[in-house]
Amino acid sequence: YIPEIGTTALDSETKAHISMADGSVTIVDTVDYRDLAPNHEYTMEGTLMDKGTGEVLMVNGEPVTASTVFTPTEPDGSVDVTFTFDATGMKGKDIVVFEKLLVADYEAAIHEDIEDNGQTIHFPEIGTEAQSMDGGKTVTISSTMTVVDKVSYKNLIPGQVYVTEGTLMDKATGEAIRDAEGNVVTAKAQFVPEEADGEMEVTFTFNGTNLSSMDAVVFEKLFIVNGAV
Repeated sequence: YIPEIGTTALDSETKAHISMADGSVTIVDTVDYRDLAPNHEYTMEGTLMDKGTGEVLMVNGEPVTASTVFTPTEPDGSVDVTFTFDATGMKGKDIVVFEKLLVADYEAAIHEDIEDNGQTIHFPEIGTEAQSMDGGKTVTISSTMTVVDKVSYKNLIPGQVYVTEGTLMDKATGEAIRDAEGNVVTAKAQFVPEEADGEMEVTFTFNGTNLSSMDAVVFEKLFIVNGAV
């Protein structure tokens, strides 16, 4: 037997090659294998790599690793290796999963390619700059108020459909702003980036005749078509 392995890593929530940089992220790496000896015990051992540095990803001073012990009944099949770790502070980073197939501590096969998109998980980053239609920071109270939020993004997957959803917030109270009809002021825009980094706009148009002088802040969330990131 001459084993061969290949992997596809996906976030457990988005089911895509993209994750949110928050306190707990779970990556499931599905490893396809070929030409294993049936009814023999194997270990699939994975390590997360920081693509930017080419070094092992360290969280709280420890490398992020995971392993799965399995006994195949057929020469060909697949097995999951699951990584759960704190992704705080990982906005804008890419991580890549490296896998080794072990039998009795002997390396039977490896799949370690820092450029393999199938093994890569992206952590997006967004930033916003809100302004009036004329590019200023002041909007006159009226029945047709308009705020344009320019959203800059980094580390998206080109060709993937995204939606950006925004909410206007009262800076003083921390509560969502409501229009003259009592509705929370929100807006969203769908886009497909051609490059990993870029910029798009979300436009809020609403009746603000019920509002008094205040400072408003725009909160934005980025979504992919099959989950929030």
